[in-house]
Amino acid sequence: MIIVAEPLILILFGEKWRQVISYFQILSISGLFYPMNAINLNILKVKGRSDLFLKLEIIKEVLMFVFIFFILILKSNIYGFLWVIVITSFIAYFINAFYSKKLINYSFWEQFKDIFKIILSTSLTMFFTYFLTIIFNFNIYISLFLKLFLGLLFYTIFSFLLKIEELNTVFKFLKQFKRK
Repeated sequence: MIIVAEPLILILFGEKWRQVISYFQILSISGLFYPMNAINLNILKVKGRSDLFLKLEIIKEVLMFVFIFFILILKSNIYGFLWVIVITSFIAYFINAFYSKKLINYSFWEQFKDIFKIILSTSLTMFFTYFLTIIFNFNIYISLFLKLFLGLLFYTIFSFLLKIEELNTVFKFLKQFKRK
């Protein structure tokens, strides 16, 4: 979403929404932590620790409030608020992972190790897609298509080279879908 934000927003909403592009890109960074936060919070639910789930949510909301308070004191602009969201989602991941370690002995480092290849593949995809599409000055429709196509192509290639097991799951699903 970070890479396709510009053509996507301009196509969907028009030129008057150009300023939103950077906001969207920053919020997309906070979204990177969402899946792992959700998994860690689901561990609490599965283990019947809704009490801990509630406490952690309150702690994270208070933490966000404190950050927002400092942003207001510093008289920051919208970017300060957006980066607060990114920072608190990052901190929330560590808080949630800490309690996953306590409940099922699945630490932050083990989680990171499990998703490292995916992070690497995604980072390489972003890098190559960005630099290959910035070289050429296409209209926004071609730019969006090219970024989506190259993103899918590079992600598939890097996932194959890094031997990401989930790629096989996708291929199996596509084969079953093709049969139907």
